[in-house]
Amino acid sequence: MIVLPRVLGLVLGLTLLPPGARAAEGLVDLFYQCHVLEYCALVNEVALKGFQAEVDAMIDRDRTPRPMIADAAAAGRARADAAWKAQGAENYLAWCAGEGRKAAARFTPPPPAPAPRRSP
Repeated sequence: MIVLPRVLGLVLGLTLLPPGARAAEGLVDLFYQCHVLEYCALVNEVALKGFQAEVDAMIDRDRTPRPMIADAAAAGRARADAAWKAQGAENYLAWCAGEGRKAAARFTPPPPAPAPRRSP
């Protein structure tokens, strides 16, 4: 059967990626989710600050070179474009409810917990 060697090759290939390639995939995902926010009209100042903080932290942690950042940004946009086009007009709202909310939750901190009530 051909499927098992193919799957095994994919798994081995993913686990043997150099650290820079794994970091680039993480950046692609960040840029993808930012563009999903844009497509779903969920961009706001808080989400943009959250996105920028995650990108900065990842770049600092992995010492990502500028060309890799630019490539990741382009790949993230292309992935979001393809995902949006694949939805079609009839599935757009469902896509935004799923992917858009996931992206918004990633970049937006949860609201603070309410203060405990004091008993009279």
